[in-house]
Amino acid sequence: MTTLVRSVTSEHDALVAFVAEQRAVLRRSVHGLGDDRLRATPSASALSLGWLLKHAEEVERYWLAVARCSPLATKQNPVLLDGDTVDSVVAALDTQGKLTDEAIRGFDLDQQVDIAGINSIIPGGTMRSIRWIVLHLIQEHGRHAGHADIIRESLDGAVAIDLVMATGTPVFPE
Repeated sequence: MTTLVRSVTSEHDALVAFVAEQRAVLRRSVHGLGDDRLRATPSASALSLGWLLKHAEEVERYWLAVARCSPLATKQNPVLLDGDTVDSVVAALDTQGKLTDEAIRGFDLDQQVDIAGINSIIPGGTMRSIRWIVLHLIQEHGRHAGHADIIRESLDGAVAIDLVMATGTPVFPE
């Protein structure tokens, strides 16, 4: 663990804080990186830092739509466009992050929603709470933050603590 999540005051605040910290790890993974490295795939995987950030944005958008029982809840496979830059993918993730944080603060965490549409193996009527959805989002971001750490270190040797220090992120926030 490179940083601690800030102190929290409620369950909603805790969920926002933990999602935001995982999002921050993804954001830090591209700190100081040139646009030419955004698409690099330095490991056996086809994952790139740019793809991971775009995926994180899409995952937040998708799960918010599921939580709202929106017909817009369709998964998209993100694609890095020719015009995508480090700044543009970070800005898009930050914009979606603000929407996600605001939504989490207002959700009834006990509300149940049908998650059957997330893939073909989950039967209709599979209900989960909004709380479960937010915890799943934290899990998903955490998994991809680990991928991002490995990719970044493979690109230029930067490790998480280097990026924390370079961005001025407090290791022990209040």
